[in-house]
Amino acid sequence: MLTNKFYKVGNFLARSNWTDDAIDRATDLLGNIADKLGKLLSKFSEPYETDLGMELGGSAEAIGTDTVTTADLKASMVDTEHSKIGVGFAQFTAAASGGASFATTDAYCDISSADFVFTSKTTHSGENWETTTQKVIAIDLDYFEFASPIVIDTDRTWSFDTTCDVVEGNVATAYFDVKLESEDTLSDVWLDALAVENAYSGSSIDATMVIG
Repeated sequence: MLTNKFYKVGNFLARSNWTDDAIDRATDLLGNIADKLGKLLSKFSEPYETDLGMELGGSAEAIGTDTVTTADLKASMVDTEHSKIGVGFAQFTAAASGGASFATTDAYCDISSADFVFTSKTTHSGENWETTTQKVIAIDLDYFEFASPIVIDTDRTWSFDTTCDVVEGNVATAYFDVKLESEDTLSDVWLDALAVENAYSGSSIDATMVIG
């Protein structure tokens, strides 16, 4: 019964293509499920003392006379009355033109001490560009514990016969926004943005976050 409720949330996210509105609604649904379960089980047991951890990151690289790369990461984690919930978004884009142009991107996430994990990774690529987007929702229930998490994962790739106009020059940017709300928190963010004239752009971010 419990797992069915979470699978329904996973199916809802997949049907909604993980839009921002769908993520907000799914997060609310997960919080409501956790609250109802916690209120019931708290009458008979003590909460499990576990920390919820999330690592989220990726990279974008472009080689050519004119290149551009971007890295954008947003994540939030909150400790509620009956659960800990983490939500993350990371997107990496690369494009190149001139010379032996080449563009590649990648993204990843790793979750620890969660009971349910929902992830979506999509890659769109064209003749001279590529974008990879990683999204994740994780929840750790205070009054329920699985031996291993139940993971609902989607990984999709699309290729197009299109080219992207690249502005003259070499540009690399990286942005992040991380917010943790809990009695005990840890965040460690590493980022890098490098541009070499007439040759290269590279952007990367890795964020490690823990709440307890």
